Amino acid sequence: MSIKLLDFHSVAKESEFIPQAVIDRPVSFFERMRKMEFIEGHDDLDTYQATALMLNGHQLVALMHYRGHPENTVTVYLPRSSPAEAIPEIVNHLVRELDLPADSVSWQRADGPDL
Repeated sequence: MSIKLLDFHSVAKESEFIPQAVIDRPVSFFERMRKMEFIEGHDDLDTYQATALMLNGHQLVALMHYRGHPENTVTVYLPRSSPAEAIPEIVNHLVRELDLPADSVSWQRADGPDL
């Protein structure tokens, strides 16, 4: 797997993240099955659980679940600086690296901008 776990707070200070996809798996799945540690925090919107990843040594990714969002989902956030035309492939690559089926992605901004 070409995923490296990062400190979420450090990454969040350096980049502005935009929601790009929703994966139909709960935080507990990523913690238990993929050995990812999610931290709890809060921002201007609400409380959340989050982790940060480096994909392929260069692509920052944040996985987050805000309180009030559907329970069995995490949202994939990418830096605002991510090229729009590359985002679908980044999301697809992340899903493959996490060994998830393609249909685990229930929404992508590329398919419809409304979240």
